[in-house]
Amino acid sequence: MKTRALRELLERFFDRTATGEERKLVTALQAAGEIEQMMADVLDEDFREFEDRASLETLLEEERMITAVAGQIRMEGTIDPGQDEETVRKALDGNDNPDLLTQSEEALLRAKERCFRHVMGNRLPVQEYYQQPPWRWLAAAAVLLMVLASGVYYGWQRRSAWFPREHMVSSAETRRVQLSDGTTVVLNHDSRLVYDDNFGKNGKREVSLVGEAFFDVHHDPVNPFIIHSLGTVTQVLGTAFSINAYPQNRNVLVTVTRGLVQVGDEQGKIYGCIYPDQQIVVARPLVHYDIRATDADMAMLWKEEQFEFNDVSLEDAVARISARFDVTIEIDRPELRQCRVQAAFLNDGLTWQHVLDQLGKSLDPSGGVYYKVQPDGRVLVKGTACR
Repeated sequence: MKTRALRELLERFFDRTATGEERKLVTALQAAGEIEQMMADVLDEDFREFEDRASLETLLEEERMITAVAGQIRMEGTIDPGQDEETVRKALDGNDNPDLLTQSEEALLRAKERCFRHVMGNRLPVQEYYQQPPWRWLAAAAVLLMVLASGVYYGWQRRSAWFPREHMVSSAETRRVQLSDGTTVVLNHDSRLVYDDNFGKNGKREVSLVGEAFFDVHHDPVNPFIIHSLGTVTQVLGTAFSINAYPQNRNVLVTVTRGLVQVGDEQGKIYGCIYPDQQIVVARPLVHYDIRATDADMAMLWKEEQFEFNDVSLEDAVARISARFDVTIEIDRPELRQCRVQAAFLNDGLTWQHVLDQLGKSLDPSGGVYYKVQPDGRVLVKGTACR
């Protein structure tokens, strides 16, 4: 296949406009390792545009902050006038490199993170300044002064963050929330979405989630959409996906239906990028993760009012239940797999235990079809045959 045609195919794949045959072709090419680089190129274009612009704006802002703080220090005479800006630069950089404008890409990312912490007013790590030469104490004072100055400068922007606007969905309820940037969020029962009054202003698109939600993010190639959920950070530019992050669960699940989603932690580590019909499972609290194939539509059936089985095999029903509730379910006997089931359940407050109980009763009212949880957490459906 020619490069141009293949690229157009990948764009349709990520936009969820590809046909079933085209999706199978992309999956086969990906499994063969023939299109990894082109997939990365297609998906990284928007990210590169965002990073380039964000890097420039961050450096310019940091330059203005450095100049202002250095001028204040010079007026008070606490640092030699010929050395003040260089000292502040070194304190900011942390690696004694005063030339912020010529840093490598990795160092630039560190500078951006430091600048963010300063603007947000986080506490400085005091241990970094123990038993240091006298000029480093002055540098620490300079950084502290910069934090205070930036806190005043940005105070009006953070004013509303002290009183965040909160959307909470109680149990037995599903709610649709329309954000100011055009993003649609569907919250599942017992879920909470939190964002402050600055959301959507100056490119800020950042929220926190506890529970489960489906996000259809409005595309913005410059400003990423960021979701914090139980220590997991999900970042996108414009896509559709769901996050399952209930505190009582052992895993955080991110499932993609359209586009590209990047998942990592609060310390900046990136676990990976997942594509349509892929899911990343992040275990808590001892963090490890796994990326696997899934049926995204099945995993998001909770968004619908009903969970239905319309004359399907028990094998198909079990597959849907497994994807919907993130539980491993197996059927003990081959003859049970082709038993036909038909049932409908309201999604509000629905559990896999209730679904399996009712399906078992529909197959054998006497209780001959039942399930048992194994020591390793698997659920085994047992029985002799369906009636």
